[in-house]
Formats: sequence, structure tokens, C-alpha cells
Amino acid sequence: MGARRKGFTIAGLVAIADIWVTAYSGPAIWQVWSGTPLCRIGILVLAGAASFSLADIWRKTLAIPPLSCPAQQSDALSLADRLPGEVMEGADV
Repeated sequence: MGARRKGFTIAGLVAIADIWVTAYSGPAIWQVWSGTPLCRIGILVLAGAASFSLADIWRKTLAIPPLSCPAQQSDALSLADRLPGEVMEGADV
């Protein structure tokens, strides 16, 4: 399985699980725990963290570059080999 397909599978499963938990457990949790303002803030913080994590999973999945031709990869490696040592010396700074 390719990296892109694996990423979409994971993102899709996490999204489905998140929707399922929110739809079936969310209303009951809100009714039981939202009476206290501190608990209400905690529930909203957890919901926000879950939303941002899901958005981050999708962002990383969509950012995976498509597979490239092996010839392109060898060209990139040979370019690094062709650069003089002085240019590469401070490149990681």
C-alpha cells in the first residue's frame, strides 16, 4: 500500500470514528458534565483538540507528494554530489 493511500485510509478512519463518537456519545456527555463551568470548558477544550488533530491528519495526508520516478530521485542525489564542499558545509545552519 502506498504512502498516499495509507494516509487517506488512516485519515478516513479517524474522521469516521470522530463523527461516530461525537454523534452517539457527545450529547450524553454534554448533558451529564456541562452543569459545572469548569467541566464545560474541559469538554470544549477536548473537542477543540480533537478537531485540530483531525485537521492536522488531513493536512499531512494531503501534503504527501505523489511518488516520483526513480530517475528524478537519482538526479537529486547526483546534484548534491556535484556541489562543492564549501557550499554544502554551512547548509544545515
